[in-house]
Amino acid sequence: MIQLGGTVRLDPSYLVAHHAGTLAAGPTIAIPLLSDQGGGFISDAGSGLMANNGGSFISDAGSGLVANNGAGFSSGAGSGYRLVAAGQDLLPASGMVVLALSLSDGKPLGRSVLTDQAGGFKVEVPADQQANVRLIARVPAARRDDPLLADARLQYDLLAAPARAASGLAIDEDTAVATRYLRLAISSRMEQFMLRDVDDITDANGLKLIDGLEPALQPFVRTVLGELRAHAAKAHVEQLPSQRLTRLTQQLMDIALAHIDLDAILVFQEPGASPPTAHAVVELVDVLRATRRAAADRLSADPGAFAGKAYVQDAAARRTPPVAPAALLQRASDLSDLIVTEYLGSNEPGKRQQAAAVFEDLGLVPGASYEKRLQLAAGGIVGEITNRFFVDEAGRNEAYAAIDASSGER
Repeated sequence: MIQLGGTVRLDPSYLVAHHAGTLAAGPTIAIPLLSDQGGGFISDAGSGLMANNGGSFISDAGSGLVANNGAGFSSGAGSGYRLVAAGQDLLPASGMVVLALSLSDGKPLGRSVLTDQAGGFKVEVPADQQANVRLIARVPAARRDDPLLADARLQYDLLAAPARAASGLAIDEDTAVATRYLRLAISSRMEQFMLRDVDDITDANGLKLIDGLEPALQPFVRTVLGELRAHAAKAHVEQLPSQRLTRLTQQLMDIALAHIDLDAILVFQEPGASPPTAHAVVELVDVLRATRRAAADRLSADPGAFAGKAYVQDAAARRTPPVAPAALLQRASDLSDLIVTEYLGSNEPGKRQQAAAVFEDLGLVPGASYEKRLQLAAGGIVGEITNRFFVDEAGRNEAYAAIDASSGER
C-alpha cells in the first residue's frame, strides 16, 4: 500500500457558526466524532465515507483543492467571522473524515480515516495506483440524511500523486477553491464538444475555436472531436437530465486530471514573451489566498460588507435557483470561489476582465495585475488539460467508455 499523509486546516468561523465544529485548546477545531449508532456512515469497522458507486454521500458540487507539491495554504471567514480575529490563520481540524477516491470512476481506494488532534491524516491506496487520486476531507455526519452532508462548504478536496508517496499534503480553504477550478476548468467546453459541431464552437471573443489552432493541427482536432461527438450522439447525451450531464462532464474532466503532472503545469506563455517559469497551480492559489485574506479583513469588521456589492448581487441572481447575496458569501473564501466560477470559468465575452474590478474593491491594486496573473495561470491549466485529452489515447478511450455508459440514463 502507498500512504498519503498531511493535515487539514480550515476556517473555524464557518464550522462553528453552522454547528459543525467547536473551538478547542491548541487552538484547534474539534469536529464531533461519531458513534457507531448513527446509520453506519462511519462505523467502528472502518466503513467508507461513500458507497462504492460514488453516490450521494459526497456531492461533486463541493469545494475542491489541490496541493500536489505539499505546500500549505490558508483561509478564513464567513457569516460568523467575528469569531476569528482579522488575519488569523486557519486552524487544524480534528475529527474530519478523509478518504481517497479514484478520479476515473469515483470509487473509494481504501478505508476512510479521521484526522487527529493536530489535523493530521494518513490514508492508504493500493500499491499499483499510479494515477492521481482525489482526497476528500468532509465533516462527518451520523445519518445519511444529515443536513451537514448537503452543505457543499463542508467538503474539501485534494488531488494527490501516489507515485510521489506524498507525506506533506495540505487540505484547506484556498486550495479547495483552486481544485474546484481545476475540476471545472473546461467543463463547459467539454459539454460543447459533446453537443455541438466543431465549427459551431466559438471562443470568448466570438471567433471559431478551430480557427485559433495551427492549420497543421486542425485535421487531427476535427477527427478527435468527431469521435467524441459520435459517442455522445450514440448515447443520446443531449437527452440526459441537466444534473446527470453535469456529472458526466465532471467525470470526463476527472479522467483527464488523473494523468496530468499538476506540478509541471506552467502559466500561459504570452505571444512574444519569454518562456514562463511560474507554476500555474501555485500562481492560482497565491492569487486566491490574497483574495481570501483581503476579504477576511473586510468581513472581520463588517460581516455584511459584500452583500450590497453589485458583483455579489449579480452572481447570486445567476445561481440556479437564485440565492440571497448574504447566503452566497458566508466566509472569505466564498469570494475567491465567486471569482473562479463567475469570471475565470466564464466563456462570456469580457466577463473574465471584470474580475479586475473585484480585486480593486478589495484593495488588491492594481486589480489588472491580479486579474492577469489569474488569467495566465488559468490559461496554462486549460491548455494542459485540453492537450491531455487530445494526446492521451488511453485516457480518451476511458472518456468514450464513460460516455457510452451513460446511454439510456434519460
